[in-house]
This record gives sequence, C-alpha cells and structure tokens, in this order.
Amino acid sequence: MPVEGLKIRRAEPDDYLDLYEMFHGPKLYTGTMQLPYPSREQWRKRLASEEASGYYNLVAVVEDRVIGMVTVETFPNKPRRRHVGRIGISVDDDWQGKGVGTAMMAAAIDLADNCSTSHDSSLKCTWITKRGFICMSASDLSSKGRCDSTRSAMEFTSIQI
Repeated sequence: MPVEGLKIRRAEPDDYLDLYEMFHGPKLYTGTMQLPYPSREQWRKRLASEEASGYYNLVAVVEDRVIGMVTVETFPNKPRRRHVGRIGISVDDDWQGKGVGTAMMAAAIDLADNCSTSHDSSLKCTWITKRGFICMSASDLSSKGRCDSTRSAMEFTSIQI
C-alpha cells in the first residue's frame, strides 16, 4: 500500500536537521553501522560532499519532513569494485513498517539501473548473452520477487567491457 503524500527526491544539504533528528530514534539507530551521536555539522558536511565521492543519497519526504533515507554507494575510483554497489536504508521510527522502505528500495534500484545503463548497454547485453546469460536489469528481477538475484543483476548490468 503506497504511503499517502510520499515523495522521494535527491537529498540536499538543507536536509541535515531532519536527518539529525531522525537518526536519534532508538529503533532506527540500533540497526545501523554508524557511530552514535553525530553532530548537526557532521550531517551537513556529509550531505554536501557525498555525491562527489560516489555516494548518492535519496530521501523520503512527507509534508516537507524527511522520514527516510537511502544511500547508494558506488566505487568509481576503484577499478576492481566499479561493478559493485552498496545500499543502506533508514526509516524514521514512526514510519517503519508502513511501506517507506519498500518505496526507497524501488527508487534505489531505479537509480542503480540508470547509473549502470549510462554506458553502452547494448554492447554489455551482447557480451552477457554470448556467454549464456539473460540480460535483465535489476528492476526486472525485483519486480518478479526474486530478491536474492537482484544483487547479481545489478552487478551484471554494470559490467565494464
């Protein structure tokens, strides 16, 4: 069930105050790998600098309040890891279990598909199919409910040839 009024957009440096508050929720913070007690300034700097270093942050917003964040981390400067990505999702304590994380995951998959198809995808698909694989995007697999295969598909859609 879609969340009424939910919008997903790129994070902006001005979102730092909402994220600072959101990450003080006991349910949210327990499930992260982050160190506790980041300052407001740390959040502001993080949002201002991450895209340049291979991080893409999207936020879930309801009534102008940030209620979730998904980060897609890429490794553009690491040749042996360029085909890999890492996703982290956080949802405000009051909004957990209401479909916000599902909507953010769909947006992250869309972002990964768009990033990986910015190269010559027809050449990649030819290379993949010659080796007996089926060329599918991550969103193709996730829409079929095959979550275990989604990671592999994201890696295949970003093969560098």
